[in-house]
Amino acid sequence: MLLASLIIDIITAIFTVIPILFAVYTYHKDVERKAQQDTIEAYQHLQTDVLSHISRLKPSEVESFANKRTSEEYKQFTEYLMAIECFCIGLEQRIYDFDVFYSLARDYFDDEKGPIRPTIKPILEVKNRGKHKYYQSLERVWTRMEERKHAEEMMKEKP
Repeated sequence: MLLASLIIDIITAIFTVIPILFAVYTYHKDVERKAQQDTIEAYQHLQTDVLSHISRLKPSEVESFANKRTSEEYKQFTEYLMAIECFCIGLEQRIYDFDVFYSLARDYFDDEKGPIRPTIKPILEVKNRGKHKYYQSLERVWTRMEERKHAEEMMKEKP
């Protein structure tokens, strides 16, 4: 009788724990899916509101106003950089999903020959001349993207 009672208690405990584990798993997957969806939506806004404007400029155009901190072009470009930095902070804090962002933005956002990074560089160089370093999250995201690209290239080279 005691053994039967113990077996029933064990079975009851198992059937109690299983739904809890399922709920935790479901919650985790839901949070992950929401971060992926939020990443797509936020990147679409960033693309429309910021990156499309930056990509129309040439690095030489940005160099022409990089030292003119009171110019309207400089102020507007700085607002664009702040929006990019906020998005990158979201990536670092895992509010947004890096893998989804990487799939969406690879080569466009981080490539030295692409339309974004070379255009941003003149302002970053001017702003980072002093003691304070600006847009560090952006720099870390670029580094992470480069590391990921390098790892992918290494995987392709292996037979």
